[in-house]
Amino acid sequence: MITMLPVKDRELLQSLNEKENTNANLGYALYDENEITGYVLYNLFSEYGEFVAINANSLSEKDGLIRAALGSLYEVGINKAIFKYSFPIEIVRKLNMLQQEEYTIPSIYDILFQCCSCKKANNG
Repeated sequence: MITMLPVKDRELLQSLNEKENTNANLGYALYDENEITGYVLYNLFSEYGEFVAINANSLSEKDGLIRAALGSLYEVGINKAIFKYSFPIEIVRKLNMLQQEEYTIPSIYDILFQCCSCKKANNG
């Protein structure tokens, strides 16, 4: 069974950071049984979230990981996300998440609640 969970184990977070040569303070991991098959690493600042690394097998897994992290940022009152220049931005472009600036999501709300699928569902 595949599950996606926030990374709460500090040693695991440190290990993923070392693997990616980053220093993120938050992450989400994708598990297949007990094996990690993907993850996203990000930081929380007072005004925005910052994505620093992602590793997953498929575009849909990457989409799920990014959306999970965006949701966690939105839950704590953050509505803007940026992607470090080292982040593989072509993934975010393929997912049509960039709204204006090249490396920025100015409205997490719009990504999570105003996508085409959401609008269709809300309009019947």
